[in-house]
Amino acid sequence: MLIQGLSPGELPKSDDILRLFLTPSHKSVYDIVYAAEQSTLLTAKDNKAKLVSLRVLGYLVLLVPGPDHKALAEIATAVRTTDSSDLHVLGEIYSDCFVRSFYKFKGSRTPFIPSHPSRPSFDVRIQEIKATILQAPKNHSEAKDKALVRDGYRCVVTGTIDTECKGFFDLTELKKSGTLRTECAHIIPEATYFGLDKGKTKDYSASVLAVFDRFGVQFDKLNEGNIHSLWNVMTLVQPIHDSFDRLELWFEATGNVHEYFIKTTDETNRLLSELNGPITLTSSDSNVPLPDPNLLAFHAAACRVAYLSGATEYMEEILRDFERLNVLAEDGGSLAILEHAFFQAGLV
Repeated sequence: MLIQGLSPGELPKSDDILRLFLTPSHKSVYDIVYAAEQSTLLTAKDNKAKLVSLRVLGYLVLLVPGPDHKALAEIATAVRTTDSSDLHVLGEIYSDCFVRSFYKFKGSRTPFIPSHPSRPSFDVRIQEIKATILQAPKNHSEAKDKALVRDGYRCVVTGTIDTECKGFFDLTELKKSGTLRTECAHIIPEATYFGLDKGKTKDYSASVLAVFDRFGVQFDKLNEGNIHSLWNVMTLVQPIHDSFDRLELWFEATGNVHEYFIKTTDETNRLLSELNGPITLTSSDSNVPLPDPNLLAFHAAACRVAYLSGATEYMEEILRDFERLNVLAEDGGSLAILEHAFFQAGLV
């Protein structure tokens, strides 16, 4: 599957994708990351983790929401002020604190968080957020109920009616739209604000929020119960929610207000095959906010970057291997698995 004409895997040469660059400076930043990836391909022996991290960084430079957002400027500055030998570490930060923050893990969501290789102010911001971050209420039933009413008791993607709300519709509409159980989906995952009494979890949450803060999403907008605000939630049927959380499905803005094409890396998804054209998010009450277009744009960027860079595949590979493997390979080939295991056990 192509995304904006790009195929998964190696970063393309900049001369082949000139259409994607906003300015010559944008292209020059991308070229720095491309050169680091090419050097790694030639010199590093066991380089899969480095390559994935560099590709995350490169595709972020290409696809992160553009000129009206702080994100591109932040990433460009970080790339220019980082030594080329450390760019994979910068990529790892964005992989862990941006891409993985949207991804639905089975179990621990606390990967390794290195210090920023060139921006001490970033580490300072992490500590500031860590000191003020507050636990979110785990019971989000109120948000689910309000989102369900706002969304017309339907999945916003498929229009399927929530099973428990059949009484609001006549038989003709029920047969036309169908019914399924719906769930309350968070754009910025609610798990970011859970388990804050545990040191590593709090460190990770603060790191995630520091990245979003640098990208222009105000920390206070997300803190504590704000994670359940209606601009961060929407009603989805379970299979669509699962694809959304696994970075397999995203909302791609058309340029019209609250209008989106639904994109997916799973071209066999039967629920989406019947969609004809874009969808428009609407509210049953004009005073009730719709999902924030900026947050949806960041989620969409994370989906594209994860797919093109191979980050999702690599994360799932580590998780599968960890489940199967209990000892280190003699050649050290399972160090990544051990690192993940350490975090699962809270040992580091």
